[in-house]
Amino acid sequence: MNDTKGLSSALLQMKKTKTRIEEASEKKRKKAIERTFYSRKRKAEEEKAPDLNISYENRIEVLEDLVFGRLSFNGFNPEVEKLMKYYKDLKEGVVTDEVTVDAEQEITDCELANSVFGNRRKRKIGNKRHKKQNIGSLTGECNTWPKKPKQ
Repeated sequence: MNDTKGLSSALLQMKKTKTRIEEASEKKRKKAIERTFYSRKRKAEEEKAPDLNISYENRIEVLEDLVFGRLSFNGFNPEVEKLMKYYKDLKEGVVTDEVTVDAEQEITDCELANSVFGNRRKRKIGNKRHKKQNIGSLTGECNTWPKKPKQ
């Protein structure tokens, strides 16, 4: 059953080289098929892909539509969204008669002192007579200090 027993060593070497050559040619054929397939695939991808025009710039003046500050979306912070809309309209040049942004009001030192220290006094004082005197002094002039009650 072993037909190679009667063959010479030179003939056996020839058979082995023949199989190696066949395997090598098979590999070459597969690579050629893969190359053609992948080249077609690459061409199709190149046709589909848009031309990307990327440029790098170090100057900030060139950048467009930069938004600085706080952002809010989907009604999460309505005040910030009003500000965003106001600045967007301002950037686009849309003039609105009605200003929706609350202007900051300056608080005088006297008003601040009355609001902060007045609340402390109100909490500390327990009886009604002292409360009435303190409330009266808070509504009076800023430069006058509340009088201490006589005991």
